[in-house]
Amino acid sequence: MIGKTFEGVDRRIGIYEGNNPGKFIVCTGAMHGNETTGICALQRVFNYLHKNRPEFHGKIVGLAGNLRDRKSTRLNSSHTDISRMPSSA
Repeated sequence: MIGKTFEGVDRRIGIYEGNNPGKFIVCTGAMHGNETTGICALQRVFNYLHKNRPEFHGKIVGLAGNLRDRKSTRLNSSHTDISRMPSSA
């Protein structure tokens, strides 16, 4: 089944299927467990799609990535969370 791990954990954030055949699109949020903004963004996208029912060719599926590490951090040798370091650009 799309969106389930081998352990049976459901990773589906949303599914939207148009009335016409087309591409199959997969979007992921939280590839790094503690970066959950992508999950929130995908929830908003799927809420919009289901509310407004725009014409769509194909199917789009949103999946959550690394759920196991949602509350963890990634620290460098200086004990700085590298997921939250400001960009140098």
